[in-house]
Amino acid sequence: MTTRRYILDTNVLMHNPTSLFNFQEHDVYIPYEVLGELGKFKKGNAEINVNAREAIRTINRLIGGGFPEDGIPLEVDGKPVGGRLHFLLPEDEKDIGLEDRVEENYVDTVLIKRAKRLHEQNPEDETILVTQDTGFRIRVGALRIPNLKAEDYLHDKVDFNLHKFFESTQEYYVDQAVMAAVHHHGMKGTMVPEMLRGSLEDNQYLILRHGTSQSYLVQHRKGQLYPLREPNIGKIKPRNQSQRFLLDACFNPDITIVSALGKAGTGKTLLTLAAALHQVMYEESKRYEKVIVFRPTKEIGESLGYLPGDVHDKIGPYFRAIDTAIEVIFGGNLKDHVKPEQSDHYIKVAEEMKRHLEKMPINFARGDTYHRSFIIVDEAQNLTKQELKTLGTRMGEGSKMVVTGDPFQIDNPYLDEKNNGLTAMTHSLKGKVPEFAYIILEKGERSREADIFADYL
Repeated sequence: MTTRRYILDTNVLMHNPTSLFNFQEHDVYIPYEVLGELGKFKKGNAEINVNAREAIRTINRLIGGGFPEDGIPLEVDGKPVGGRLHFLLPEDEKDIGLEDRVEENYVDTVLIKRAKRLHEQNPEDETILVTQDTGFRIRVGALRIPNLKAEDYLHDKVDFNLHKFFESTQEYYVDQAVMAAVHHHGMKGTMVPEMLRGSLEDNQYLILRHGTSQSYLVQHRKGQLYPLREPNIGKIKPRNQSQRFLLDACFNPDITIVSALGKAGTGKTLLTLAAALHQVMYEESKRYEKVIVFRPTKEIGESLGYLPGDVHDKIGPYFRAIDTAIEVIFGGNLKDHVKPEQSDHYIKVAEEMKRHLEKMPINFARGDTYHRSFIIVDEAQNLTKQELKTLGTRMGEGSKMVVTGDPFQIDNPYLDEKNNGLTAMTHSLKGKVPEFAYIILEKGERSREADIFADYL
């Protein structure tokens, strides 16, 4: 069996503070400088700060018995789960403390030196630097040292080909008898025809076609096909089939977790927000007490901490897209550009909307519980799996969560299309949980120009 030694970069521990337990029987090494970096990130309320603190606590629990020369057994609740934990120290004690230097790539260079020294002790074994920094992995690979390499942290990546997923068919051709049965039975449901049995997931949305002109939009649930609901949400209308799927999922009380994946301009946020507000503000369709919108706000804290105002003032720039969507839903600015006889009505609607809508940074969700709420998690491709889990575990009785995002447009430098929260949730729940449905939105409806930039750049 090949002996492997894994050296963990800081970003791995801040992504998953228990990652050091996920390398099977192999030994894990933490460089001295990584401990220093964890200490620098321990203050704050962002996810990386929480994870840095948890990583420090985890390491502290492990060293409760001291620092034996042969390493510390990696155990969880007293049970061995892997090899042993070691710390990589500077060769010269005079170097201790140099992790405070802030030159770009300084710590990366030190880690490479530590890795080379460890590798030279047993060059026939594999020494692997584990980092989520692509540039760091390239630097290590460029050295071309046999058995010394760098790898991404793969434990949180799902085995999910998103490109094939987006290309998967939503259209199925059936004979006329099936179309007639769907039309006749309506919301009572029609048994899935034999030709489709075994090929549909539960809660899957699909298009039934017969010939070139006849089609039905349906959802598969528990072996039955049901036509879509056609809710009236005012001036906002679905413009394509996928948007109608999304609207149906937003109004289906039996589906309480929804994943909406699509490029910019496909209407994910606008339609979801319109459906949410309609089910909060209007008595004839009222199902929830409030709408809560979460968006990634990575810089909130130190970057905005000195700006005047309360948290709502500080998060304003991050929620500008939500404010724009609200203006579209209600026909423009609610206080201006309305007829005098409509002014009082629109002002009342605006006040009612503000009373029922909360915009919240993700790190404010810890410890709270949201009952009878329509929860929207926007731009979820920039969240980690753990961040999305944190939000999901805050759901209380009578709540619904719709998670939206574009898994191919990720701004978080340590996430990609296989380990972001949106992808991880969709892969983990699709076809397995009766409360979950996903919708793929591909057609942009913002403008022809927006589609050009989304498709060609």
